[in-house]
Amino acid sequence: MPNEVMHHIGVRDLSKTFETPMGSVEALSTVSFDIAVGEFVSIVGPSGCGKSTLLKIVAGLLPATTGSVTINGESVIKPFTDLGIVFQRDLLLESRTALDNVLLQVEMRGLNKDAYKERGSELLERMGLGGFIDKYPWQLSGGMRQRVSICRALIHDPPLMLMDEPFGALDALTREEIALDLARLCERTKKTVLFITHSISEAVFLSDRVFVMTARPARIAKEIAIELPRPRRSEQQEERLFARHTGEIRSLLFREEKRQERD
Repeated sequence: MPNEVMHHIGVRDLSKTFETPMGSVEALSTVSFDIAVGEFVSIVGPSGCGKSTLLKIVAGLLPATTGSVTINGESVIKPFTDLGIVFQRDLLLESRTALDNVLLQVEMRGLNKDAYKERGSELLERMGLGGFIDKYPWQLSGGMRQRVSICRALIHDPPLMLMDEPFGALDALTREEIALDLARLCERTKKTVLFITHSISEAVFLSDRVFVMTARPARIAKEIAIELPRPRRSEQQEERLFARHTGEIRSLLFREEKRQERD
């Protein structure tokens, strides 16, 4: 159906409540949105508002309390496999080289490892790791390790990428370098991306749209269309339009933090 083609991800009236020894904790409240095929959407919000919970529900790793998630019109009621996921920790195996860590995804999916070696090498080359294919994780910097984990998520060429604070543990310069690499890669491959971050500038630089979440129980306070032209360039971060977008998001988050303090 046309709507299924138009919207890669559809979230409708999604709520999540956790039962704890101290009582019920409502993490998400009636969240709804659509993400189109090939669109890069970031989610920002106060700490602990439920951003990662939302991503896990979209991936099928966590059940919703109420509401629904569809991907290409298919209801997500169990782990959805036709995607790539990148977490804040790189989760590399220290006993495997960079290339073998990338190929781990292929092995776990029961695919022909030899058939993907060339693609794995090409991905590492594109991410600036051409000279480190045979190095072990302990021989790589934190930024290099995270680049390897991104390549591992991309090796099977998934149409959808879910990324949960993937650069959170990196220094500012390395974050900017990898963000630029990621922007170029996604523009070239037309991936659909749902990206969780605490960095306002990172969200603006990478995204077509940014969803600003409220404090818990989280809802979407505002959806902001990012009007920066593509392909994205580092110099755009010095432009007035970039500052306007970051300023608007910062004001919204500041307002939510104040509301959280009052409550």
